[in-house]
Amino acid sequence: MSPLVALGEGLLSFLSPCVLPLVPVYLASLYGPEIFDNARRRRLPVFLHALSFVGGFFVVFVAMGVAAGLAGFAIGSQTVVRLVSRALLVAFGAFIQLAL
Repeated sequence: MSPLVALGEGLLSFLSPCVLPLVPVYLASLYGPEIFDNARRRRLPVFLHALSFVGGFFVVFVAMGVAAGLAGFAIGSQTVVRLVSRALLVAFGAFIQLAL
């Protein structure tokens, strides 16, 4: 993937209706109640808050991905789990059809 395509995809995801309305709230929470004070002297704390926010998301999502991968690896080769999951899918599908 070229860097230009990645930049375009990132920009489109940023401008999506799910993310764009959250930007003012996020920036206000980073900047705090002193948003109308002198902006020059508050750059470093805002940068550190943003860095810790992104780092927290990184740690949480990496941990969740590792946990899901390990769980999938641990139970993925067992045929009993596959059979039970197939039966549950059929049962849930039948329940939905009967409920409609």
